Amino acid sequence: MATSPVTTRLTARGRLLLGASGLVVLLSLISANTALGSAQGGAARSAALSQGYESITVLPGESLWSIAREIAPDFSLSTGDIVGIIIEINNLPSSELASGQELLIPVA
Repeated sequence: MATSPVTTRLTARGRLLLGASGLVVLLSLISANTALGSAQGGAARSAALSQGYESITVLPGESLWSIAREIAPDFSLSTGDIVGIIIEINNLPSSELASGQELLIPVA
């Protein structure tokens, strides 16, 4: 007696459920990756904020980005994160600087 192969068909409802399940898994992975990345960045940011500060005088032509780019290698943060920290610790209303302005910057 020969047995016939069993075939399974996926209904439209089953395909929808399978696709939705895959989407939930994908979104969960993205969310977990984002949370892990921000937790690591948050720890580095907290460490930069808890370190000491140094006062500098802004030179002609300097910007927050150029200052942050110089000190970013001392921290495990991006230049943009360092700009945010400098703005935060100096209570700056914008990212514009004036020559001769005194700034506090974090030191590693």
